[in-house]
Amino acid sequence: SYRCLVPQEALGLLVGVGGARLREMMLQTGAKVSITGEHDTPASLSDRVLSLRGGTAQKEAACRQVVERLFYAQGVEPGGQGIFVMLVPSAAAGAVEALEPPAVGPAESELWADQDDEEAEEGEAEAAEVEVAEETIAGTDDRPVRIFGTFSQTVAAAIAIGRMVEALSSPASPPSRGTSATTAAAAVAPASA
Repeated sequence: SYRCLVPQEALGLLVGVGGARLREMMLQTGAKVSITGEHDTPASLSDRVLSLRGGTAQKEAACRQVVERLFYAQGVEPGGQGIFVMLVPSAAAGAVEALEPPAVGPAESELWADQDDEEAEEGEAEAAEVEVAEETIAGTDDRPVRIFGTFSQTVAAAIAIGRMVEALSSPASPPSRGTSATTAAAAVAPASA
């Protein structure tokens, strides 16, 4: 699953009245979306943990919507930069640190379409900044991964990180002892458009 932090002040924007926005996201993407409640959120966190489950395309579509809504909650203007925080198991943190976030092309969001067109026209697509926390969240084995960039940069980095974590944690294809983080990252990097 893909997991991220949702600030308390953005919960209503993601969940909606009676869970309507959450249900809409699940219907549109096919992903299963869950958010921790007051009693199952680690005590050291003021944010909630959102989890996305399903097939790869379903999780990625839902991830785009979550980033879009969180950027809106942050007041990020088209072309501006926002912050998105994912959670990764400590065992995957080294591989995430070695991952080169992909440079981005056009995104799939109408809200930020102008910004993405400008990036594509200028030919200056860049990658998001990715920072892996040195410490785990108290009471968990999870490390926060801060992604800072434009909408399209952030989505591309989040998807690459999600794919990386899933490839490393998949029981069907565990990395061999000799597999470096760079090799594992290359195996899950998104294809260029």
